[in-house]
Formats: sequence, structure tokens, C-alpha cells
Amino acid sequence: MARLKTKRLRLHGDKPSPAPIWKPQTTEPQQNNGAEEESDNNPNGLTDQPTSSSSDDTSEPTDFLRRYSLRGFSKRLAESATRTTPLFDNVALSGQATIFYAEPNAGKTLMAMWFSLKAISEGRADPDLLYYVNADDSSEGLAEKAALTDEAGAHMIAAHHRGFKATNLFSDLSKMTEAGDAKGRVVIIDTVKKVGDIMSKAAMREIGEFSRAFVSAGGTVVALAHTAKSRNPDGSIRYQGTTDLLEDFDAAYVAEPLSGAPGTKERIIKFTQIKARGNNAPVAAYAYSIDPDISYSDKVGSVRTVYPEELDGHAFEAGLIDDDDVIQAIRGYLVCGHGHVGKDQMIRAVSRGDNVPRSQVDRVLTKYTGEDPSRHKWFWRKAGPRKQEYYLLDLPYPPPLPGD
Repeated sequence: MARLKTKRLRLHGDKPSPAPIWKPQTTEPQQNNGAEEESDNNPNGLTDQPTSSSSDDTSEPTDFLRRYSLRGFSKRLAESATRTTPLFDNVALSGQATIFYAEPNAGKTLMAMWFSLKAISEGRADPDLLYYVNADDSSEGLAEKAALTDEAGAHMIAAHHRGFKATNLFSDLSKMTEAGDAKGRVVIIDTVKKVGDIMSKAAMREIGEFSRAFVSAGGTVVALAHTAKSRNPDGSIRYQGTTDLLEDFDAAYVAEPLSGAPGTKERIIKFTQIKARGNNAPVAAYAYSIDPDISYSDKVGSVRTVYPEELDGHAFEAGLIDDDDVIQAIRGYLVCGHGHVGKDQMIRAVSRGDNVPRSQVDRVLTKYTGEDPSRHKWFWRKAGPRKQEYYLLDLPYPPPLPGD
């Protein structure tokens, strides 16, 4: 039988070819007529097209991530950034996305309105850049709140008014972000369930992504949401919906209503932090009137800070302190010309000097502040972005200079 002869195939000669060598991309300009023009239009020196292959037709890996590099853009990022500073006291910070969870009728809308007006009055927010998205209200409630934002110079946006649809909110925010108009703007969303399905992970994840883009461009988002009907095993309030917003937002609080001091028509709302990425307050509490005979505007004006001793139960008994005693203590302080120190410092000084709980000084100071002599004892004037100076109504204003 004839012997079969096989012919050995030789690829690239007798010796095995060496492994391909990776060559890094060079920074030398490409030899083409549009190189200089392309460099002028792209400050980062990047192109959208992959680098052409070398002359020996050896394939080279493409650095796809380089096109996204922010090297050289630090100044531009700094210009669009918003400093993380207290906006709604230390509960919500500017330049962040914050969410408040609370049960219905706990007072979260009231507190959001008060926080917004306070931030404007103290110079923390530009009223022309603050938007309150009211997507869950009656016609009367909308009119009352719109009157307050009108007076402050802020914007009220409501579903089914002037062509606005709540479901289009985040599409509008995305357009603002892309246009470079997010910086300095504050958007309050009342409530989240009106702009997306809170039980849908896809919907909540999309809201989280839009909010993150808006915040990254210098904006601020504060969202209100409801708590679940059932509580956690330890009795604490549980937020409603999926975990996506809690995970994607910078800060989150659960707001729980508490009964006020015996004999008073007050409700306390306690904010407990469940997440933070900044110097947010772990706990904050406020009280507001639940008197059914006062207007919504007066109810917003009744909000006051609740101090730690009240939450501990030590100051509830002081709710029976006669207003006249506190009025005389505050009046004595103002007669001496100390009203220029600002509200917080004055509350501490009166409390320390006359052994009156800070909560009572704050309550009485707020209650009798105004321009009507028949109801009020003193008034205040703005003195700087975050300072209020107090003056007695029955003394000349402006006060005479020393030596006059």
C-alpha cells in the first residue's frame, strides 16, 4: 500500500509568531486636515471615533472610557456646583436630594411650606428659584398656599394648572439640567406618589436618576412621601414604597406626630434621620397650632422649634408658664438694646438669665411678633442674610444712637 505523505502547513514561516504587542495610544497629533479644528471644539482633546489602526494592520484595544473623562473640567464643575449648606434648617441641605416620609395629616406639607418661607426670609434660598410642586391638594388648599408663595416671591406649580402634568415633572427637570439651568434652584415635590408609582422599582429608580442628575448640576430636591400603614416590628414608622428613593437620595427622614404639652392646642412633629450624606441633624422637632379657628397662614406662622428638653419630657410641665412672665423677660432684654444679637442668641440669653425654658421663650417671642399693637409686643427687621433684629413696638424706631 502506498504510503500517504502529508504536507506540513507553515504559518508565518517555520518559527511560531510572537504574541501581539499592545501599543498605547500616543499623544502626537494625527496627520489630517481637521486635527486642529477638532481640538478647538473639544477642550478635553477627545474624539468620538476610535483611533485608526497602525500601518501594519495590527488590532489595538480602544480606550472607550477615555471619552468620558472629566480631566480638565474641574473648574467647570466647580462653577456649576452648589455648596452643601443648611437649607431647611439642618434637616435638608442645599445641593442634595432629601425625602421626608410621614403619615397623612401629620403636618409634612405645613412644615415644607414653613421651611421654604423661612429659608427665603433668612436668605438661604432665592425666592425666584424656588418651586413648590403642589400635586396633592384641594382648590382651597392650593389657593391658600399660593398666596403664601406669592407674598414670598416664590413659585407654586400645581397639577392641571397652566398645562402642567405631574407625571412630566422629571422630564422637565431633565431638560433644565441639560440646559444648564439647575444651579441654585430648589424643587419641593408634594407628594412623590403623584409623580410616579411608588410601588414600581423602575419608576422610583428613574426618579432617583433624574434627581441625581439635577442635584449634580447644582440643584436641590426635597420630596414628601407617605409612610406605610403597618409599622416595623419595633413599633417605629415604616416608609411606603420601594427602597430605591431611600437608596438614591442623599438624606431621608421619618416624621412622626406627637401630642403637645397638656392643655395646649399644639402638635409636635419629630423628624428622625434614617439616612444622611452630610451634616444633617440626627433629630429635629417642631410644634404647630392645631387650633381649628385660625387660618392656614396663621397655622404656618405658629410653627416653632421644639428643644431637646421638651422631647425628653422635662419641659412639658412648663407649658403652664404665664405668658406675662416671659413677655417681661423678653421686654427687659429689648429695653437694654440687645435685640440686635439675633433671634437664636436672644432666646438663649433670656432663657439663661431668667431661668425660662428656651421653648417657652421661642413660643412667646413668636406669638407676640408683628406690627399690630393690639396683639403684638415687638417686631423684627432683617439685618443680613441670616439675622433678625427685634424692636419694641412702644419705643421709637429706629432707636436713637448712643449719646443722642
